[in-house]
Amino acid sequence: MPVEIEGLRGLPMAGDDVIVVHSEERARMLSSGRKKKSEEDRLRGKMVQNIPTTSDDTEEVPLRVEMPVIVKADVQGTVQAVTDALTTLNSPQVVEGLVNRTATMRLLRSGDVVFEGPCSSLKREKQDVDSVKKGIECGLVISNCHDFQIGDVIQCLEQVVRKPKFIKSESGAVRIEC
Repeated sequence: MPVEIEGLRGLPMAGDDVIVVHSEERARMLSSGRKKKSEEDRLRGKMVQNIPTTSDDTEEVPLRVEMPVIVKADVQGTVQAVTDALTTLNSPQVVEGLVNRTATMRLLRSGDVVFEGPCSSLKREKQDVDSVKKGIECGLVISNCHDFQIGDVIQCLEQVVRKPKFIKSESGAVRIEC
């Protein structure tokens, strides 16, 4: 039997639970408690990421956490949105030069080329952009590449076509420079 619910501040997500309480005071108390708990969990997660690990060895081993994810959705487009969000790499920032969406991306691991392919998405602060300059944070998706590891380096390769320059020496020899 359908019901009509009033007073919601936003649209609920598909699959959200509805909790029935006897008073508005109790509802506010539950809501504030859940907000407080989610904020504490979020801050605790950031604290764990920022705590340096100490080891007896001189070589530092980065902490890697694998989390298997099963995506189930009952709303059209939800699966695509969630999988796109999970495959997006959030890079700290562009270290050198410029990242261009139309360029070819090269994934390097320990100096070896692991993958090379086109960039399918380049974002800055949730907005699609064509390029990102040095020192600015960005997120990108490399088409058909899902094997990222801590310490990987992504290079942005842009093919430049230059007109050759013919230089004639005094001896009559011709040298070509690009």
